[in-house]
Amino acid sequence: MKHRLFLIVALLSSSIIFGQNNKGYEEGSIVLASGETLKGWLKFKSGEEIKNRLTIKLTEEDKRTYKPADITSFSTESASFISYEIEKEGVFMKVLADGAIQLYELQYTFSQGGSDSYKYEMYIRKKGEKELVALKQGSWKKQVTEYINDNNSIVQQIEKGKLKLDELPALIIQYNEQKE
Repeated sequence: MKHRLFLIVALLSSSIIFGQNNKGYEEGSIVLASGETLKGWLKFKSGEEIKNRLTIKLTEEDKRTYKPADITSFSTESASFISYEIEKEGVFMKVLADGAIQLYELQYTFSQGGSDSYKYEMYIRKKGEKELVALKQGSWKKQVTEYINDNNSIVQQIEKGKLKLDELPALIIQYNEQKE
């Protein structure tokens, strides 16, 4: 009985200690450019900023750092990301919708008045296409309707409604579900 109690306490203590050492890490997996999948604890943020490198902790002793060119994608419980090259720079882009139409978000940092701020840009493509197209602030509705012109009801929602850009992921998900 004493051995069982000791074993339970030891297991709980090690998981608490390991959990404390994972501050800033999220459980997830990455797919390397080679196709190999690694599972572990991922760190890709500094506060709210998405970095252009990812660290995976496979064990307490085995930590590896990758750049976007080294991996094709990674995911955590809360989000999925792809690696992509924009203007010869590797970046991680958040997957907002995946299906017949794929929608991604790029976060980038800029300095304003001595402090860092974040901007977000959305990119779109049809499944199977390699190139992503940036959705432009003033013309994104027209751009999107070109991708979904085979679904009149959703096109009408865009053209007649006061749809905001941040509502677009839900609309693309709806489109993709109807295509399945």
